[in-house]
Amino acid sequence: MTVMKRFLVPLAALTLAACAQPVDLADFDTRLAHPVSVHRTEARLVVQTPLPVDDARRLSAFAADYLRRGAGPLELAVVAAGEDDPQARDSAEKLAQELMARGVRAAEIKARLVWDSKPGDTGMAVLSYPHHVAKAPECGSWTNPLNWNNGNRNTDNFGCAVQRNIALMAADPRDLESARPVSGRDGERAADILGKYQKGQTIAAPKEVGSYTTTTTQTGNTTSGK
Repeated sequence: MTVMKRFLVPLAALTLAACAQPVDLADFDTRLAHPVSVHRTEARLVVQTPLPVDDARRLSAFAADYLRRGAGPLELAVVAAGEDDPQARDSAEKLAQELMARGVRAAEIKARLVWDSKPGDTGMAVLSYPHHVAKAPECGSWTNPLNWNNGNRNTDNFGCAVQRNIALMAADPRDLESARPVSGRDGERAADILGKYQKGQTIAAPKEVGSYTTTTTQTGNTTSGK
């Protein structure tokens, strides 16, 4: 019994000492070692009114980008000569119509006039919207030697390239912070439809078969289906 006590006491001391040492999870988790940060920033576009051809192209690309990653309303500020500048109001209305023609909803456009500017700036319009960007980690650190370590820790660059690629390829960086809400669609039904489509089978439900009607009208050289 006395011999047993001699071994138990040092063993307990070693166990307590091991538990007292904190473990850095970044040594084992690449998401912590090479984190991807998401920041909110603003996209801006300056155009002239009426729209020149080049500005119209830039406006189209700007609107498409807003539809893809906009995180708030699209602000439209038109520089006016004063509060009651009819030409500036008309320009703001036409720009709003141009944006709506490119898919931006009217409720998402916040238009206003700005007249506290230089007289030469009259007719200029500034469009802006908030969006998120992902900051990718920088890889290529070789400060520690690539040899065996008894702690089974990862090397400095382990997993960095994967994290960097995720940050650069994310269509919407907000997805890296939290998942989007579920759509409410039935996953089993979607999987069943996809399986039938791959096999060349009918994908419509039995009660839907035969419920579709197609008519064709022809006007001149143009054929359309309804």
